[in-house]
Amino acid sequence: MNASPVLRLSTTPPSWSELTRLSTSHDIRDRAFASGELRIRHARGADAIHRAQASTLYASLRAHALRAHAPIRDAIARGTLRGAALREHIEACPVDIRDHFVEELLDIAYPALEAADAPWPRHMGDVGRSGASLCNEARREGEAKREGEARREGEAGRNGEARRESEHAHELVPYAPSGVGEILHALDAVKPAAGDTFVDLGAGLGKVVLLTALLTDARACGVELDPALVAHARASASSLCLAEPRVQLVEADAREADLEAGTIFYMYVPFTGSVLDMVMTRLAHLAERRPLVICAHALDTQRFSWLKNRNEPRFWLDVYGT
Repeated sequence: MNASPVLRLSTTPPSWSELTRLSTSHDIRDRAFASGELRIRHARGADAIHRAQASTLYASLRAHALRAHAPIRDAIARGTLRGAALREHIEACPVDIRDHFVEELLDIAYPALEAADAPWPRHMGDVGRSGASLCNEARREGEAKREGEARREGEAGRNGEARRESEHAHELVPYAPSGVGEILHALDAVKPAAGDTFVDLGAGLGKVVLLTALLTDARACGVELDPALVAHARASASSLCLAEPRVQLVEADAREADLEAGTIFYMYVPFTGSVLDMVMTRLAHLAERRPLVICAHALDTQRFSWLKNRNEPRFWLDVYGT
């Protein structure tokens, strides 16, 4: 019997040599376990040496996974394994490892250890100012006074902006990827076509966007606030030869991003409260001009009366028309 399943259930942390073995295992379950353990060790590392050791092994793990999937990834990049054929390949994978298999295949299973775990708002940085040359003391005093007033006004503005962002911080949900089952259900229920633009709000590492582009003829767009997640998603898309305009990954706030082209919107609970209200108000304005489809966690159709539940729920996902 393979010792790896026993190790995964053990309460004793694996040694570095055991982690090395698991990281280069042919079993996806072993690699998934090793990834979680390395993340913990990197986050809790008592010193730089242990964190560096975790980072090195984590990079080796990612490289091993890419080598393991190289033939399939090459076929995807060439365009010879997409659509129904790729979906058949995905569904042939055992359910318990299907999500990790897909994330390895897309090269989004192992984002940088240093990357932020959630797209929390960032405070505005200090704004640089340049001073003019003054030719006399009075003029210097006047400039200093005006600069002091401008600084106070600027700080008040920045503090106000920071307060507004911090007020909404608890309404932005930490990143967690959708399951393959939910994504496939959404694609089956909505059937995105060549004329559609499928928009994932809170796209994270681009799992929904990449799968939509690979499995359907629709244009796929992801909106994500965290720049580290966006950068990784873009690199993953590029490695599979998915490029604009077919695939677009945008670093933006969903409250402000350009949503005009969207016909189908997907939201895996990326935000709640007033942030959700603001985004839904934007979608309601779009729905006044054309029909939309929204795939999301159960939304209150009394609160958002312009939505019509299509009664196609599965897992956490509901599908709404307008």
